[in-house]
Amino acid sequence: MYKVFSCFLYITVFSISLFCTNRAEKRLNKKKKHGFVLYSVIAVSILCLAASLRDIEVGSDTIRYYEYYETALGYSSFKNYYSRFQIQGVEIGYLFFCFVLSRLHLPVEFMSFILEALIVVPVFFYALKKRNIRPAWTYMAVFIFVFYNVSY
Repeated sequence: MYKVFSCFLYITVFSISLFCTNRAEKRLNKKKKHGFVLYSVIAVSILCLAASLRDIEVGSDTIRYYEYYETALGYSSFKNYYSRFQIQGVEIGYLFFCFVLSRLHLPVEFMSFILEALIVVPVFFYALKKRNIRPAWTYMAVFIFVFYNVSY
């Protein structure tokens, strides 16, 4: 039952995001800035919320992302924090990202939201840039079905 509900929830989130992407594109074409901004924020935010509010056991590596963030809270210098994970081959940029956000003492869900936004926003604007070739929602649909299928 849980898996059926989870699938329904994700399909709903993805559908809303794709619908809002389509509406944002139409507003952009008509030069209606307020509608474009509103629909764009909804299209991106709902995907980021889905990623940040998911259970820690969903996905193949979510638990590791949380561990890196939680570990960063216990270190006062980035050099010491980085040396702990250097042997494991963790990317320095991601560790720096976790370390900086851990200084703000924000919940780990906020870190996940920001990380997801760093992924989704460029894809969203690329889709809008290429809208003269294909509708923007089709680019986003491919991104969602490929990216979320692999990471969830």
